[in-house]
This record gives sequence, structure tokens and C-alpha cells, in this order.
Amino acid sequence: MFRLTLFLILIFINFSIYSQITQKEVIDKLIAASEQIKTLKYTLKKWERIEGKMEFGHLMCKLQRNPLKIYIYNYAPDVGAEVLYFGGNKTALVNPNKFPYINLNLDIDGSLLRNKQHHNVTSSGFDYMAELLKNAKKKFANDIDKSLKLEGTIKWNNKDCYKVVMENPRYAIQSYTMQPNETVLQVAQKLYVSEYKIVELNKGIVSDPLSKAPGKTIKVPSDYGKRIVLYIDKQSFLPVVQFVYDEIGLFEQYEYYDLEINPKFPEKEFTKEFEGYKFK
Repeated sequence: MFRLTLFLILIFINFSIYSQITQKEVIDKLIAASEQIKTLKYTLKKWERIEGKMEFGHLMCKLQRNPLKIYIYNYAPDVGAEVLYFGGNKTALVNPNKFPYINLNLDIDGSLLRNKQHHNVTSSGFDYMAELLKNAKKKFANDIDKSLKLEGTIKWNNKDCYKVVMENPRYAIQSYTMQPNETVLQVAQKLYVSEYKIVELNKGIVSDPLSKAPGKTIKVPSDYGKRIVLYIDKQSFLPVVQFVYDEIGLFEQYEYYDLEINPKFPEKEFTKEFEGYKFK
């Protein structure tokens, strides 16, 4: 009996050792899972720091990755507002559900559609975070084990999740000289940082992601965040909660609910004529 018990204990220990997953493997699986997505539907609750205050948003999103098509319905703060986007365009069709009560074609990075928004419509889904993680893996390849930690598991919204924390002690605010015809958005994309953060740091020089300031020296963050915390669903390996902190504190928080991976959408799902949409 003793031998049998000892044998079972050894099997359990060996299984535990070989079944453990590392933080790098979790991130690799997250990136791979995001790349397997063809269509997506979810509800998002978000908190973004705008002018020192955490602004709340609540929306439903439907997305097709290739070609990129996105529909968003807002529950808060602009209840009933709808956005329809087709990949390759610089504008999106918007039903504001308020005055002037007509459809508007708005620049996805213009001040009207980006008002109190950290991101534009094309950042919907998980590709944006996956690209940030890919860049971080390259940038911090030599000391990724120091900055990336798997802090066990956590239960969130009845889902078993891995808690992954990325600490960046080298995060800093740096100087950058704007090039001719370069927009804030292009700078942010080149440096893998937030365009909203750049605008926030440079009031009086730039006013929105499309601003240009050739030859001007501006402040930019060295990285997207000083600390990033992800709750990653053990089943889907997609991040269901994201916290991003900067030098001030919490910069943005995103929570994903009712996540449907690769649902089948009707042919007219991403048209303004689709039943249930209220585009005029």
C-alpha cells in the first residue's frame, strides 16, 4: 500500500512539473490565438484616463479580420451611437443617434471620432495588444524573464485565467524630434506607444493624432506602459482583462464579456442595411 501511494505521489509530481506553463509560453499562445481569429463578437467595458479623469465606456463590437470590417454599438457614454468601418478606409460611417440625426463619414483619427478615446476603431479586437507584445518580446529579449512574470491563476467572470504581469523599470519619458510631414499617429506606430499619451504629454504643440509639428521636440513614452497586467483565459488564451499603468498610475483598463470566437455572420452583417442597425 505504501509503495502504491508513493508511486501515485511521484506520478502527480512529475505530471505537475511537465504540465507547468511558463510566462513566455502563455504570451506565445496569446499571440497565436489572436492570429487564428477570423471573426469576433464581444462586449467591452473600458476605463481610459482622459485629462486626469477615468472615463467609462461600454460597447458591443462585431469584427471580421480579413478584409477588416467592424461594427460598434455604444451603450455608454453615447447610448445608441453606431460605427461601421471597412478596412482600407480613413473614414467610418457613424450614426451619432443625436443631433444632427444623420449619418456622418468621420475620419477614424479625427478629433470628432477620437474625442475622449485612447484608440481608433481599427484597434478593436486583440491584434493591437498582440502587436505590442510581439514588439516587447523583441525589445526586451535579453531580459524578458526579469520583466515578464506569471503570477499564478485567477478567477474572473467565471473563467480560469493566467495572471501575467509585465514590469518595465526602464520606462521613461523621452525626447523625440518630429520629422517633416510626420503625424503623431505615425510616431506612435513607429515607437509602439499610445498616440493619445503623446498628445497628452505635448499640449500646445499637438492637439490630436493627426497633428504635425515638423522640427519640434516633443515628449514621448519609451514604451507603451510602465506596468501591464493581463488576465488570459486558460481556454481561449485571449486576454479578457487588460490593465495598463504609466508614470502617473492607471492609464487604461479593458474588460471583455460575452466573447464569441469565429461566429458566422450573415453576408449583410457589415452593411448599413443590416436588420437592427439604425443608420439613416
